[in-house]
Amino acid sequence: MSTTEEIGRYTLDPFITVDQLVDDTTLNEVDLNDAFLKQASLAAFYGVMASRASGQASNMKLTRDAVTAKVSKNYRDSAADAGAKLTENSLSEKVATDPRVIEVIKAYNRAVEIEGEVKAVVEAMKQRKDMVVQLGSSERDNAKGEVRMKLTAGTSDRGADLRKKLAKSK
Repeated sequence: MSTTEEIGRYTLDPFITVDQLVDDTTLNEVDLNDAFLKQASLAAFYGVMASRASGQASNMKLTRDAVTAKVSKNYRDSAADAGAKLTENSLSEKVATDPRVIEVIKAYNRAVEIEGEVKAVVEAMKQRKDMVVQLGSSERDNAKGEVRMKLTAGTSDRGADLRKKLAKSK
């Protein structure tokens, strides 16, 4: 279904693909029954994907915080071993520019982005549901109109038949 994304040593799951999204949100007006039947399962599927994306983002946040703390400790320990004094500002600069921290921040940012994308799909599924309901309502209204037209045509035909019979009987 979805492929993984590699950001340095971190692997993220995007949970959805554009092709899958297009297939799942496209409506076929010819077969509304299929759309009605699939709507609940699609909404549930994307709700679960949103939950998993949220969990992935939370886990990446924990990883980001742990890596940042470990790198910070390494710089403090190195400075202490060398007998150098390290200010908070210089420590913050060293940590912020450390490649390991940059890598984990990029992975965390992408995880948050994925979470937002999947939440947007959940919202799209809600809008799809509204469209399915509206199309179903329109189809019912059209069917009622067709029935009325048939009934009216049938009544007109019977009236014409009665007039013909009355004219012949005179």
